[in-house]
Amino acid sequence: MKPNKAIFPILVFLGGCSYGPSSSVIKLGYADGFTPLTFLFAEYFTGLFLLLLIAAVWIAYTYLRRGSFDIGRYLPAERNSDADTPAKPRIDGLLRMFACGLSLALVSTCYVIALNMISASLAVLLLFQFTWMGVIFEAVMKRRLPSRNACISVILLLSGTCLASGIIGGIGSMNPIGVIFGLGSAFFYTINMYLLGDSKTEMHPFFKSLTTLLFACVAVAVIFTPMLVGSGGIDELLSPSLIPYALMLGILGCALPVSLFSIGMQKLPLGFATTLSSSELPASIICAVLIINETVLWYQWVGVFILLYGISYRYMFVKGRKKPVVPFS
Repeated sequence: MKPNKAIFPILVFLGGCSYGPSSSVIKLGYADGFTPLTFLFAEYFTGLFLLLLIAAVWIAYTYLRRGSFDIGRYLPAERNSDADTPAKPRIDGLLRMFACGLSLALVSTCYVIALNMISASLAVLLLFQFTWMGVIFEAVMKRRLPSRNACISVILLLSGTCLASGIIGGIGSMNPIGVIFGLGSAFFYTINMYLLGDSKTEMHPFFKSLTTLLFACVAVAVIFTPMLVGSGGIDELLSPSLIPYALMLGILGCALPVSLFSIGMQKLPLGFATTLSSSELPASIICAVLIINETVLWYQWVGVFILLYGISYRYMFVKGRKKPVVPFS
C-alpha cells in the first residue's frame, strides 16, 4: 500500500518544527550550570547513538523482509555508476562526508557558544542568515551574478532580519561576540549545505546524514576533548542531571528531524521543501517565548514572516528543481 502523498510535506514541516525547542533547552541547561562544550558533546553523541539504533532497526527489518542486506547500496558512490563501483569514488565520497561532518561540527560549536551570549530567538535568526549567504556563495562558486529572484530574496531576507532581530529597538543589549558566533554558525551552515548538495555523491539520505554525524562526532572529539578534560567537563558529562537535556537534544535536534527529512524530502521539489523546513524559525521563537519567557515584539513577528516569505520567494515560480539533502542544525 502506497503512502498518501500528503504525508510527505507534513513530515518535512514537522522535521523543521522539531528543531524549535533545542535552543530553549540549551538556555535552560546554561541556567543549571552546564557549559557549551558539555552540550556540544551531549547533543552529538546522543544523536549519533539514537541514529545508530534507528539504522540497526532498519537493517534488521530489511534483512528479515528480503533475507539479505546489501551494504554496498548505502555507501557513497559516483552517480549513475554500476554495481562494480571502483574504490576511488567511494573514498572521495567519504572524504566529502568528512568535510560535511567537520563543517557541521563548526556550525554547532558557533551556535552553542552564541546561545551562551545572546537570546535564543536572536541566535536562530542569525543562523538563518545562511539563506542569503548561500546566494552569495553560489554566485562566487559558479562565477556568475545571482538571478533577479535571488536578489529580491536577499533584500527580503535582510529586511526581515533587521525587524525580527529587534535591531531597530537598539543594539546596546546585543553581545557583539555572540552576534559574531551566530553569524559564524550561518557561514559554516552555508558551507555544509553546499557540500551535502554535491551532485557527484550518490548515497541514501538517511545513511548520508548518519555518516555526516559520525564524522562530526569524530571532529568534535578530536578538537574539543583536550579542552573538555582541561575544564573539568568530564564530570558534567557524567552528571545524571545532564541526561534529560542530552535526550531532548539528541531526539529533537538530531534523530527525529533527520528521520523525518529522510522520508519526506525525497518526494518534494526544492522550493516547497525549503519553505516547509524553515518552520524551524517560528518554532524556535515560539518555544523561546513559551519555555524561557523571552520577549518578542509585534514588529519582530512581522520580520519573521518577511524572512519566511524571502526564503520561499526565490523558488516560488520555479518547477522541476532537484530535491535537496537537508543537513542537521
